[in-house]
Amino acid sequence: MSAYNWITAFATCPHCGTEHEIVIQTHMSSSYGGDERGLFFDRCYALGEKMRWWSKSHPKFAEWIVSHAVPKEPDSFLECCYGKCSGCKQEIDSVVQFSDVTPVLVKDIGVLDEWPSDFP
Repeated sequence: MSAYNWITAFATCPHCGTEHEIVIQTHMSSSYGGDERGLFFDRCYALGEKMRWWSKSHPKFAEWIVSHAVPKEPDSFLECCYGKCSGCKQEIDSVVQFSDVTPVLVKDIGVLDEWPSDFP
């Protein structure tokens, strides 16, 4: 069982074709560990909001990047995540770009049956 967090964003659902809030499950910056502010899992973040994590000087800092993340450029990674449309409740997949412990962009959204081949 692995830890995860949630990201919310507004996007056009590939199933119903309307714009709704989508809720995305990410494993980036997720751990059953934590610091004096609390544990690093089951938290909800908006795009652009820095996720809670160990400081850059902490030995576990680099663990914010999960093994299945795809490097995009220095300090930027992509993760394909499970998600759900808040309107039609359809399960979807979302490719999210992360930079410096922050979800910055939803690059792609698709129906779950068409998981992008570039991601495990």
